[in-house]
Amino acid sequence: MSSLTMFANGLGPICANMLTTMIVNPNNIEPSIEEIDGSQTYKFYDYRVASRVPWMFQCLVICEFAVLVVATSFIYIPPQYD
Repeated sequence: MSSLTMFANGLGPICANMLTTMIVNPNNIEPSIEEIDGSQTYKFYDYRVASRVPWMFQCLVICEFAVLVVATSFIYIPPQYD
C-alpha cells in the first residue's frame, strides 16, 4: 500500500506540470524579455504567455475541487448502535 501512495505522490506533480504547460505555453514559446542584473540574466515571457497564467490557476482550482468532491464521497462513517 505504501508503494501505491508513493506512486500517486509522484504522479500528481507530473500531471500538474503537463497540464500547466498545455494551458500556459502550448506552443513552447521561448522567453523574449531579458533583464540583466549584475552577473545574473533573468528571462521573462511576453504577454502571450503571461496572460494565460490566471486561466491556469482557475483550471487548477476546478481540478482540485473535483478531486475534493470525489475524495469526500469516499468518506463513510458507520452508524453507531447503542
